[in-house]
Amino acid sequence: MLCTDGLANIGIGSFDEVTDEQELKKREEVYERIGEFAKSKGITVNIVSIVGDECNLDTLSRIAELTGGEVERVDPISLTKNFANILSKPIIASNVIAKVLLHKGL
Repeated sequence: MLCTDGLANIGIGSFDEVTDEQELKKREEVYERIGEFAKSKGITVNIVSIVGDECNLDTLSRIAELTGGEVERVDPISLTKNFANILSKPIIASNVIAKVLLHKGL
């Protein structure tokens, strides 16, 4: 499970400094590569977004689409219920160690 505030405002996937269509395309390519990499490793990425929060769901949802995951928008008022439904799904792995390899320039 990957948890995030949904705001891509720091790092290689940041949308804060996008000023034109070319910059936007570069950011979208980052998320496309993330999705392709996860897919190649057999990882399914599910995205949970809170209704009313700022996030670029169009771009982020591409990761879920590529990996066969789901995108779920939850209302903050019914957050407890929504997470109960999410957490009721069967666990497919535990005691997992994740290793992230970044380019030395990052």
